[in-house]
Amino acid sequence: MKTQLTVPAIARFKPDPHRRREIRDGGAPSLYLVIQVSGAKSWAMRFRRPGGSSWGKLVLGPLDLSNNELTGAPVIGQPLTLTAARQLAATIHRERALGKDVIEDQRTARRRSKANNEQAAVSTFGLLAQQ
Repeated sequence: MKTQLTVPAIARFKPDPHRRREIRDGGAPSLYLVIQVSGAKSWAMRFRRPGGSSWGKLVLGPLDLSNNELTGAPVIGQPLTLTAARQLAATIHRERALGKDVIEDQRTARRRSKANNEQAAVSTFGLLAQQ
């Protein structure tokens, strides 16, 4: 039987000075608390990619121990409480069940965002240069 993580237990976890730790949450399939050597804590998921030929890892976001729950739906990249991380993991599992490759979708969204930011920077510089 897998043990479900709790907020007090998460707060007590300390980093290993020699290696990164991944602690599985029994409350949500594939969800892990990752503790870096530096002490930074974040949420990640590990699961098979579509086709089942390879494993994939998706970092959900940093840990939020403030006990302030989100007002909207959690999204990848924002600080996540334990409850929000479990909710986001359930959403990702649902998307996977519908046949989506959530890892590739996330990569595409990151590339698109980076390209948009670069284009905005070029446009801003071009306007300033013209003025």
